Amino acid sequence: MSPRRAVPFSISSAFTNSPFGGNPAAVVFFDSEADAKLDVDTLGKIAVNFQQPMTAFVYTSTKSEASAVAESSDSNTATFEIRWITPTATEVSICGHATLVAASAIFARGLVGAQITTLEFRGRMNGSIIRASKRPNGRFEISLPRSSTFSEKIPTGNAWLPMLRQFESPEIVFVGHGGPGFENYLLIELDLKGNKTLGEYEVDAEAFVSSPRQAG
Repeated sequence: MSPRRAVPFSISSAFTNSPFGGNPAAVVFFDSEADAKLDVDTLGKIAVNFQQPMTAFVYTSTKSEASAVAESSDSNTATFEIRWITPTATEVSICGHATLVAASAIFARGLVGAQITTLEFRGRMNGSIIRASKRPNGRFEISLPRSSTFSEKIPTGNAWLPMLRQFESPEIVFVGHGGPGFENYLLIELDLKGNKTLGEYEVDAEAFVSSPRQAG
């Protein structure tokens, strides 16, 4: 990409109907040929400048919409390549909310025709595929790839106390991590105490990042 060539981008939020709500993400639209050689270091610097929870890089084709549709198995689906970069310049293998934002931006910008109802995003990092479908009510739903989950040893003592304090110290039922391509994703099953549901808690993401992970 030439330093002087501008590329389109948008910033929007998933999971909300109001300004400043939901989970925001930036979406940058690259040309699949002209920008194919941009390395992850360059993409990371762009993501750092955006300072959004996630930046999605979507690769479109200059050969018109027909090429995107041709790569798919049906005429109602268009295919795009995508990468997800955090605001700390780390590439991740998947991000649901940024994919929803990307799908909304593609339809809003008219990058696909009226017959297209589903977008297939192919992750460049590990080949993961996410399908985002536009429903008749204008909302989107996504289909995420499935991965195996491998259990880890449940930590004892106070190792995870800062992370769990926000949930009023519930019992940890299960801890596991994802399989190939999703090793950095952690699954924690909690037995919550009291009448609160998980959605009623204000989750402290920094506590998760700083807590030690103990492999079993």
